[in-house]
Amino acid sequence: MIGTVIKHRYELIEKIGEGNLFSVYKCEDKIENRLVAMKILLPQYSADRMFAERLLVEAKAMVGVAHPGIVEVYDCGEQEGIYFVIVEYVRGVDLRERIRRSAPFTPSTAVDAGMAICEVIDFAHKHGFVHGDLRPGN
Repeated sequence: MIGTVIKHRYELIEKIGEGNLFSVYKCEDKIENRLVAMKILLPQYSADRMFAERLLVEAKAMVGVAHPGIVEVYDCGEQEGIYFVIVEYVRGVDLRERIRRSAPFTPSTAVDAGMAICEVIDFAHKHGFVHGDLRPGN
């Protein structure tokens, strides 16, 4: 898939991860001239059109929702059976890697991290959103 251009706009540069539902690619947005992340729904889920379409509805609802602890959703869609969500590209490490590198945390560091996560979840829930796949790796 590297080198593929989706919607005449998003060029896949490299695969940067894979989760339970999506493969994640670093992409170049050729219109906005910026790096973005493209989450491509895994084939076993994209085969279920109703499921895939529901994910797109949820992603569209997130476009424009701003919070410093939530990656911004820019776009989403489907092209030739490939369902995708375009989100803000964030450099850095996830919580799983941070734990691996720095554990054990001091109690205050653990409490601070837990409070930050709870604040983001609270914000999302107050706006009617449920993450559905919350884990240290994402």
